[in-house]
Amino acid sequence: MANPSPPTVTVIIPVRNGGPAFKRCLAALNQSSARPFEVLVADDGSTDSSAQWAVEAGARLVRPEPLGGGPAAARNAAAARASGDVLFFFDSDVQVRPDTMARVERAFADDPALAALFGSYDDSPGDPGFLSQFKNLFHHYVHQHGAEEASTFWSGCGAVRRDAFLAVGGFPARYRLPSIEDIELGYLLKRRGHRLRLDKGLQVKHLKRWTLPGLLHSDIVARGIPWTRLILREGAFLNDLNLQTHNRFSVVAAYLGVVCALAGVWIPAAWLGVPLAALTLLALNWPLYRWFARKRGAAFAAKALAPHWLYYFYNGISFGAGALLHLRDQIAHTAAESPRHQDTKDTPFSLRASASLWLMVAILLVATLLRFHRLGAQSMWLDELLEIGIARQPYAAILSQLLAYGAMPLDYFVAHGALLLGDQDFWLRAAPALFSVMTVAAMYRLAGRLVNRATGLAAGALLAVGAFHVHYAQETRPYALFGLLALLSFHFLFRALKTNQPAHWIGYAAATALSLATHYFTLFMIAAQMLIVLQKSLFSISGADRAGLRDRLGLNRQRWLRFALALSFVGVVLSLTPYLDNVLEVGSEFTRAMLGLRANAAAIQPAADPLLQPPILNREFFVGQLLGELSGGGGLWPWLFLALAVAGAIVGWRRHGRVLAALAIWAVAPILLTVIFLIHRQTFFAVRYVTPAYVALIILVAVGVVEIAGLFKERLRAVALLGLLGVSVAFSLLRVNAYYATNKENWRGAGHFIDANYSPGDKVDSPLGGGVIFHYTRLADAGRLDTTSTADLDSVTGRLWVVMHPYIGPATGGLGDWLAAQPSAVEYRIDEGLRVFVLDKSKTRAEILASITPPDTPTAWSRLGEQYALIGAWAEAETSYLRAIASSDAPQFKVSYADTLRQNGQTDRAARYYLAALMDEPQAVGALNGIGRIYLERRLFDEALTAFTRAAAADPGDYTANFFLAQTYDRLGRPAEAAPYRDRASQIVPDLIEPP
Repeated sequence: MANPSPPTVTVIIPVRNGGPAFKRCLAALNQSSARPFEVLVADDGSTDSSAQWAVEAGARLVRPEPLGGGPAAARNAAAARASGDVLFFFDSDVQVRPDTMARVERAFADDPALAALFGSYDDSPGDPGFLSQFKNLFHHYVHQHGAEEASTFWSGCGAVRRDAFLAVGGFPARYRLPSIEDIELGYLLKRRGHRLRLDKGLQVKHLKRWTLPGLLHSDIVARGIPWTRLILREGAFLNDLNLQTHNRFSVVAAYLGVVCALAGVWIPAAWLGVPLAALTLLALNWPLYRWFARKRGAAFAAKALAPHWLYYFYNGISFGAGALLHLRDQIAHTAAESPRHQDTKDTPFSLRASASLWLMVAILLVATLLRFHRLGAQSMWLDELLEIGIARQPYAAILSQLLAYGAMPLDYFVAHGALLLGDQDFWLRAAPALFSVMTVAAMYRLAGRLVNRATGLAAGALLAVGAFHVHYAQETRPYALFGLLALLSFHFLFRALKTNQPAHWIGYAAATALSLATHYFTLFMIAAQMLIVLQKSLFSISGADRAGLRDRLGLNRQRWLRFALALSFVGVVLSLTPYLDNVLEVGSEFTRAMLGLRANAAAIQPAADPLLQPPILNREFFVGQLLGELSGGGGLWPWLFLALAVAGAIVGWRRHGRVLAALAIWAVAPILLTVIFLIHRQTFFAVRYVTPAYVALIILVAVGVVEIAGLFKERLRAVALLGLLGVSVAFSLLRVNAYYATNKENWRGAGHFIDANYSPGDKVDSPLGGGVIFHYTRLADAGRLDTTSTADLDSVTGRLWVVMHPYIGPATGGLGDWLAAQPSAVEYRIDEGLRVFVLDKSKTRAEILASITPPDTPTAWSRLGEQYALIGAWAEAETSYLRAIASSDAPQFKVSYADTLRQNGQTDRAARYYLAALMDEPQAVGALNGIGRIYLERRLFDEALTAFTRAAAADPGDYTANFFLAQTYDRLGRPAEAAPYRDRASQIVPDLIEPP
């Protein structure tokens, strides 16, 4: 039933230097068919004639105090002086229609329960510019297709009952510039249970002229970021207006297009994602584009695509920035909250579940970016290619080959599936990258449950940027999967120990079985878990009163029984595979290692091949190799990394003692057991073998970061936490960046080099390399050889390509040296380790060099210079060396050229290049040795000693420096000083052969 007494309406217009648009606004208001009860103009310090125009138009002037508080404060000041029942707000740059006032009065008279009403811009904007037309038409379309029962408010043309407005405190006055004060007012009204309505017939003309900078500032800074913070603070995503589902998917599609365009620089196949993203955007927003075309023509609609897609792109920026600012506020403000929303564990930081979740989303985005960045940019190296070579085969053949290798099959099966998508390096590495990102998510979950949400976030952030983790996320090898499954195994174990529920024990058994199907060293992880179960039992018993002891012992028996059943399930799974013998062999080897453990690690004899040398338990091993690689840094960072873990254990022991003890076992036991086993086996150690321990170490460091930050005063805790995390992240990112810049073995370059020069009838050989070179050639298996000795090669006729690798060389009995000595063989260096020999007995070296186009890399040109020098072609040699020097700043190419010059008697020119290399890198060992030899030849013994001593200090294991230090001291008649250098050189090369 209509209200017999229509409500009175007060019009409120905030203004600050309104200009001509404000005069048009007032003139249109005076032409209304229904006059407002009163008109209040809130002048917020105008310096033009806005105040005079308002008075001349019959409005009452209100000046808020203090001036300059913004439109929200100005509207509030006017509302406090208003007499009408309804407050009708609109902006100073809009024109109302003649029926606008009557429509507002009638709406509130007809619906006494209505608290607020708002409309939209019309479809004929006042400014003719394209951007203004697009922006206002887009606004009109969004409002015209929104839900009439609204959840927000708009002050550009909106009315609200005065008592409801005053009850919620009006517009939030903290917004000093035009922002989302109207949206937040709508949230406040809705929270009080008031009804808000969008009247699609209530339309006004917008007179503002939009520019691109103004549009970006308004949409990102003034509205996008604050609105995101409001949404996250309120915890409600509305499916209305600009927040509809298709808008969210459009943001994702826009970023997909950008990512694919950037990735296309390194991975041409990624360009296919750009048109896919464009088609997705067209499909999601087709009704809007069709409406644009109907209103302004097809040309306008086509032109609108660019700003509209840009709108979705910067919406993503707004959301990300707003989310980070919201989470900063959540960390900084630790006000008491209800247990339902607060992290209830004993922690100096209080975080809402929603806040920590959004921060973790940001961390996962960073983790994904780091792991997929340059994913296919570098060539695979030998171990990756060996895995792919095996994975190409049928499943049965994979199993039979892996039995011979002593490897577990799960990751090879994953690679077999990845090959179905294609054999590009990016796709083959995508699965490990995804496993690594999943590990970051699981880390947050586990650390958050074990300790608290702040620690979970810190651990997730540290793992996301961890150089060790990023490294193995970008390799087609088992270690990313191994790390994920190991983490899940521990996660389910801790849950099972806490709840003793069968579902958690089943999860533990499944994750552990899959982990063991990925890597044998899961056995050492299981041993650590046994210790954790024992520790849990001991903690449970200690301190128990006599009355509760029996119950605790009974619970422990149940835990041990279910733990044994879970491990039995793992054993049953293994017994059904061909791998049980291998697992038992590792177990028995470790048992023998424990029973016969050497007391003196120095007694271990180095292996013949340095690459196969077992670990030597010294400071260099634990700090330089183990902790240095796990921490992802050098210098003082490994010590700081360790100090954070230890400090966290000390400071947090009272609150988290049992958890920290379990984490310490998890971090230390697999490392020690692996090292003991490898010492016994006389097998080399690689840090990747202790991947499960790495995750526990990261959690310990995260505990340290959070606990140390918690020692600060409450106001400084958030700053301290962000500072400690920032330092840790910075060190890690430096190492990640260095990892990206490190060139892996360039098998791709070798394959392309062979492809470019291959002729029918040629043969290709990669001794003991499993034919991995054929992954990067178009030759398939054409002309493939699998030789293992010089005799095999000596019998080959025609042109032969032989690819040699540092791992392959020692196992072939000097095959590389034999090839280098052949008068009809030429060596091309693809990189520092990978060499391609071309052997053709029907041609001389000069003829071979003339017939082959070399790889266009500094290393290849430098090695080509050596080859030309060997045959006396000095012009070609010099040209090749200078090309290498011109294309790289690395001093090694100057040193190589100088070495060749020195060996051929051009010592003056050689000295200039040695000195130039030392200008680039003062500790370049090769340059120091080279200039030292020139000094020695010229009997400048003091200068020679200085150069060789600097070289030995830079690299104590350098044979050349030690050899010539001994020789120089001998020439000076100082045998006592020569002796230690001679001894050190003889340990490296027993025959003491003079370097070339």
